Amino acid sequence: MGQRIKDVAISVAVFFMVAMIQLGYWKYSTGQWFYYSYKGERFNFKRPHVVEGLFSYQKGWFIYTPIAFLAILGLLYMWYKKSKLAPGILFFYALTIYVVFCWQEWWYGGGFGARALVETLPFLAISLAYMADGVFKREKGMALKAAFSIVTGFLVLLNLFQTFQYSKGTIHYVKMNRTYYWKVFGKIKPTAEEYKTMMTDDECNKEKEDCFGDK
Repeated sequence: MGQRIKDVAISVAVFFMVAMIQLGYWKYSTGQWFYYSYKGERFNFKRPHVVEGLFSYQKGWFIYTPIAFLAILGLLYMWYKKSKLAPGILFFYALTIYVVFCWQEWWYGGGFGARALVETLPFLAISLAYMADGVFKREKGMALKAAFSIVTGFLVLLNLFQTFQYSKGTIHYVKMNRTYYWKVFGKIKPTAEEYKTMMTDDECNKEKEDCFGDK
């Protein structure tokens, strides 16, 4: 009992030591111990934007980090194979995706893809590795192994190329749409006419107004 109390005390002490780093920074930079920097923005749990967050051409996770889609299928494969890790990871992703895309500005400002989910990628490495292990441990099925390798390699290369496009300004940080995405697919330098097919400032502002409403 004494050891348990000691362990709890150590955990609480470590928690407050870590918390003080953030609190101390707020105090140093703003003069306040607690500071909320997203004034005017909040979660709206009645209006999740899960479909947009995963599949939209503006910032869709599966569009700009396509390997994530394959890894999610890997989670379903883990569930099918009754992996003990599957329920926990599936619950984590279901909850995280819902909460992340309940933020009013679900595209999270200027950036590449669904940047709010970057920190979750290590968990997807588990499901992807589990799927790869299942594919390559098969005694037969060379076609499946080849297809898995080709698809995985293509999705990784697509992600890297799109990141390069973003660094060159070809992929815009907030104005992407279906038309423009496919016009510049595989290109490094779009034409002036292709640039005109991006979302306009008015369209971006309207989307922001719609998301910040409580309709």
